[in-house]
Amino acid sequence: MISRPKTKRQTDSDWAIIVKGVRKEIGMTRSELSRLSGIGIGTIENYENQKIAEPSIYKIETLLRIMGYDLEAIRTWSPEQSSSPNK
Repeated sequence: MISRPKTKRQTDSDWAIIVKGVRKEIGMTRSELSRLSGIGIGTIENYENQKIAEPSIYKIETLLRIMGYDLEAIRTWSPEQSSSPNK
């Protein structure tokens, strides 16, 4: 049986960078984001530290919405860009 090499989807690590970057840019703590989103602090921390290999797109969307960002706008943004994604 031939197996394909495992490759990490680019978006998995990008979500970590995006969520953490946006949260820090707007000056929100993990605790505040957790309280407003209903998503546990540990989950947010694990997303930001790339400890969850495939984050829930629904939770990512909720976190971004709470921080004032639209998921579709974020999808076109890359971490290499110098400025934040469009709201």
